[in-house]
Amino acid sequence: MKKTRRSSYYKVPLTPFRKLIIDGLDVALKKHYMKGFIELDVTDARRSIRTYRRRRQCRLSFLAFFISCLTRSLSENRSLNAGLKKNNIIIFDDIDVSVAVEMDLHGEKVPRLIVIRRAQNKSVQEIHDEIEKARKLEAQGDSARDAFI
Repeated sequence: MKKTRRSSYYKVPLTPFRKLIIDGLDVALKKHYMKGFIELDVTDARRSIRTYRRRRQCRLSFLAFFISCLTRSLSENRSLNAGLKKNNIIIFDDIDVSVAVEMDLHGEKVPRLIVIRRAQNKSVQEIHDEIEKARKLEAQGDSARDAFI
């Protein structure tokens, strides 16, 4: 398999067998399917976050912790951070995570998506701070939001 290196991603040509699998999946999507639901025990993770907060005297969200775990997993399994474009698999170098942040718009709570760029290079605290910065910009009004985008 020949890999072509670009500035921020790898391009891997699809093999005929992978094309066949994709065609089969396209047909399968037209059929009935089941969605899954999983339950995870996050007791130890919550305990670690509480310990971190007490030691450092700062806030840290579970969402930031979850995003950090996700990016570590994706960094170890690069092929999961990929997409299809024509007859190629595009494997991205950077992990960008899109997350919904609740904002107040004229007294009404609404979600807004933000993107945490290059999340694989950020600590849990940096991810948390970026989410909090986006929330605070939302509270300041349209001009601050436009500057953030």
